[in-house]
Amino acid sequence: MRLITDWGRLLPILAFAVLLFAGCSSSPPCNVEPVQVDQARADYDAAAVAAEQADAEAEALEAQIAETEAKIVSDAELAEMKEHLYELKKGSGR
Repeated sequence: MRLITDWGRLLPILAFAVLLFAGCSSSPPCNVEPVQVDQARADYDAAAVAAEQADAEAEALEAQIAETEAKIVSDAELAEMKEHLYELKKGSGR
């Protein structure tokens, strides 16, 4: 059997072997108290409720914006109508 003397062939094999065996140890113990876990879950739930409320508020504001934009168009039409009415009154001799 011949030894591999070419580093170009040996390095990828060694790198693969290192990656293969790198994650085989046991995980470290968890040092978090159950109370901390429960508090984190409660914080998450509160944030989820706040996010839902913010989404609902955003939808309501978007509807209000659309309504206001429609009113702005109506106000422009109203100004045009008032000017037309003024022209009609002016022509009638009043």
